[in-house]
Amino acid sequence: PIPHPTTINPHQTKSILLHLLDILYAYTYDHRTTSGDPTVESSWTIVNLSPTLSWLEVYVPPYDSVVDVVRGCVRRGLIYPYLRNWDFVAKVLVGDVVGILGGGRRMVIRCLLAVRDILEKSEFHYLFCKIWIDPLLAWVQVIEEEVMEAFALELKGFFGTRGVVEENDG
Repeated sequence: PIPHPTTINPHQTKSILLHLLDILYAYTYDHRTTSGDPTVESSWTIVNLSPTLSWLEVYVPPYDSVVDVVRGCVRRGLIYPYLRNWDFVAKVLVGDVVGILGGGRRMVIRCLLAVRDILEKSEFHYLFCKIWIDPLLAWVQVIEEEVMEAFALELKGFFGTRGVVEENDG
């Protein structure tokens, strides 16, 4: 998972940001569909929509990019959960993630704490807090705000120019 924050190099930083992106995407799906009031299915939803949590995906820049992660998240959003709507998973949720990342570290920390709270209460998913969420929380607290802003701008640039993921992408 995530090494100690002081030993992370730029490639690892990019990889961690990509992991953060897919976890936030899964969180925004659950937050939107439950109106911010988590249900007993929330941990299942978050874990299954996030490749990082569902099968411990490892993103390796430059082979993996924001485009690849968003495309994978949108595809998972159209396959696994009950609510499967193209505009919802490809536009609304990605817009929500852009807003969270654009809000800076403080907003990201609040969302990760919400994910932690949901997973911690799950009989089967509580270990993901120790493996991913707690280290991510520690890392987000020490990362420079400029890194988060640059990543948010990169995602926003992708979101604005490509219309997220074209329906015939393949």
